[in-house]
Amino acid sequence: MQEHMREHNLKGYKNSGYDNTGSLNAGDGNSGDYNNGSYNAGHRNYGSYNSGDFNLGNSNSGDWNLGDGGSGVFCTAPHEIYIFDRPSGLTLKDWRASEAYRILSRARSTKWVPRSLMSLQERLENPGYRQTGGYLKTQSLKDACAELWRQLSDDEKEIIRAIPNFNEDIFYKITGVRV
Repeated sequence: MQEHMREHNLKGYKNSGYDNTGSLNAGDGNSGDYNNGSYNAGHRNYGSYNSGDFNLGNSNSGDWNLGDGGSGVFCTAPHEIYIFDRPSGLTLKDWRASEAYRILSRARSTKWVPRSLMSLQERLENPGYRQTGGYLKTQSLKDACAELWRQLSDDEKEIIRAIPNFNEDIFYKITGVRV
C-alpha cells in the first residue's frame, strides 16, 4: 500500500499530497502548480476545485477570486468576464496575456525550501526533510502577495494600479496589500 501511495506522489515535483500532476502542491488531486488545496486544475490556488489561477475560494473558474464560484478576475462575487466586480472590456484570454497578470503570477503560496536553507525550527517542524532533501513551505496567499509587493519596482506597481476598474479596497481585501 505504501509503495502505491508513493508512486502516486511522484507524478509531480515536490508535492506534499497525492495524485498531483503539477508541482509544489500542498493538497491532493491537483493538475496545476503551487496549489494549497485539492482538486485544482489551475495554478496557485488557496482553495479547492478551482480551474482558474490565484483563487482564495472554492469552485472558481476565473482568477484572483475571493469567494466561491467566481468566473471573472478579482471578483468577490460570481460574474462572467469582470475585473474588480465590474465589466472590464477584456476577455479572460486578454487578462492572462497582460503584463499585470504576468507580474501578479509571481506570487507563490507554496515554495520548496531545500535542506541547506532550512532553519533549525523548520527542521524540527518538518522531520521528513532528511528523506526529501527539504520541505514544501506554505503560506497564505495574502502573505505571498505582501512578499511579492515588497519586491516589485515602482513601474511594476503602477502596472498593477492600471488594471481596469482597479479598486484599492477590493485589492486589499483579496491580497492583503494596501496600495
